[in-house]
Amino acid sequence: MNEKKDNVETYDPIEMIRKVIDKIINIAFKSNIKELAEIYSKDIDNIILKSERDKSFKYVGGEFIVTYVTERIFSIKIALYYKNKEDKWVEESYVTSRDMKLLKDEAVIELKESKKIIYEIEYPKVVNIDFEGKE
Repeated sequence: MNEKKDNVETYDPIEMIRKVIDKIINIAFKSNIKELAEIYSKDIDNIILKSERDKSFKYVGGEFIVTYVTERIFSIKIALYYKNKEDKWVEESYVTSRDMKLLKDEAVIELKESKKIIYEIEYPKVVNIDFEGKE
């Protein structure tokens, strides 16, 4: 905190360091909503492929849903829809809560105004990789 003492401004070095660290964290680690969806993308693809392989499901579609809960909390829901061997609908869903501190300030404002943001989950793009690890 900066204080004025006898018309001379003094600086609190700890407060200045805290502000710098907050800025670095905001730039380096916080996400907007689209970046958040991209972070989860690879794991979602793996879940889809595993469910198809292990349960003999056929992936039909899904949604990545980010919902405003409170000033401090938002939720993420991943809803995946399949057809089973009997051609019946099956839903696999995962819900978790997260701290708003993980989002960039503009993302918090966007989520608060929208209340809910939904992205469609497409079928995973499978990349063929040879034995040397090259695409």
